[in-house]
Amino acid sequence: MTRDKPPTKISDETLIADIKNYPDDYQWERAKRLGVSQSAIHYALK
Repeated sequence: MTRDKPPTKISDETLIADIKNYPDDYQWERAKRLGVSQSAIHYALK
């Protein structure tokens, strides 16, 4: 199954850069750093 629409709160480039810089962080840590909710991170990673 593929995603029909891109995440609206986080750009893919921003999320990919954050994952490269902090590969072992939890979703809630990533969300706090990017200023979004943990669920926004969850859906962006799907």
